[in-house]
Amino acid sequence: MKFVKLTLVLIIVLFISGCWDRSELERQAYIVAIGLDQGRDKNVEVTYLIANPQGGGGPEVGTAQGEPPSEVITLEVPDIVAGLDLLNATVPREINFGHISTLIISEKFARGEQLIYNLDAAIRERQTGRKTFVIVSKEKASDFIRGNKPLLETRANKFYDFMRIRLKKIGIVGPAKLHYLLKRTESKDELFLAAYATVAKKEGKGKKQGYEDDYLPGEIPKKGGNPTQIIGSAVFKEGKMVGRLTGEETRLALLLRPHYKTASMIFTFPDPISKGYRVTMRLKKHRDSELKLDLSEDDPNIKTTISIVAHILAIVSGNNYTDNLQKQELLKKSIEDSLENKIKDLIDKTQKDFRGEPFLWVLEARKKFTTFSEYRNYNWIGRYPYAKVEVKVEVDLKGFGKQVTPTGHRID
Repeated sequence: MKFVKLTLVLIIVLFISGCWDRSELERQAYIVAIGLDQGRDKNVEVTYLIANPQGGGGPEVGTAQGEPPSEVITLEVPDIVAGLDLLNATVPREINFGHISTLIISEKFARGEQLIYNLDAAIRERQTGRKTFVIVSKEKASDFIRGNKPLLETRANKFYDFMRIRLKKIGIVGPAKLHYLLKRTESKDELFLAAYATVAKKEGKGKKQGYEDDYLPGEIPKKGGNPTQIIGSAVFKEGKMVGRLTGEETRLALLLRPHYKTASMIFTFPDPISKGYRVTMRLKKHRDSELKLDLSEDDPNIKTTISIVAHILAIVSGNNYTDNLQKQELLKKSIEDSLENKIKDLIDKTQKDFRGEPFLWVLEARKKFTTFSEYRNYNWIGRYPYAKVEVKVEVDLKGFGKQVTPTGHRID
């Protein structure tokens, strides 16, 4: 009996240890990003950023000398996956679709009717991952991919991966996964926030006042480096782009989400004592927001309280807030009022312009109903524009950095 069992084990090991389906690294071409643009008639222009696993490095890491790290190819095809085999008319290697980390959609295509059907086709391909990072570009997606010139990263896929991780931590873009876009499109009750980007700098000064995050892509006053700017959100409703949010508005939207936490956000606020100066601080949302919904009336009543810990980083006016409790209270009240006013403006924008909310309040609203049909009959998305919303911000001044008293501070 033991001999029979041993024989069976050896047979099983023999079959599971085979390498008949292996594929050599040098024969692979990995698609790491895809761009979508409107094509002629009903077609779509698909741009493939193909990484070369052997290119872009030195001999010490086993790469092939002289081979480029990536190649960009654009095809006009009926849908997002139809061109995969056509790529082999140009690319001699086996196309691997399982490493796509980024999806770039042009704003023109995002505002059209075909986007959601192409995304539906994409997820039917078994190699496509739902964790794909979604970016909307102001220009054509093909121009954005070709215009992105990362200087610190040889491989373009690393640039997109590192940006996704870092931008999520500081909150100037949201967790823009393909899964969330598909989910919120299907539910029809939630807005989706995709990352917003461009490689073209906007001409002119615009309306900006020098705040650190109140920008749309292309408006950041920077010189040198990679022309790419990813900041703010493209707002989607039912699978179509319907508007946009600045980096600051995106951060406020994320703060309003009951269970969302970020590592840190640097904000600047007007100095309540010295006009024209601003105080810089790092804000952290250290616990879930308190959210109360009253859906007993026709118009929903919403009350939310956001608790924030603030660490002061810079006081360029020289005012001494560190050991004067009265001034601290004045600063604390000024920050709370500033955040509340900005949040109220954002909520008003979502009610009037988008007629929907990206704050995930709908997840709490569903809990108020016994059955799904009752929830559907209530029509949250239709009632939200008329909701009465009260927002309260509570700020806890926790620290003043390593330099407690500002150098050369003003004497009280």
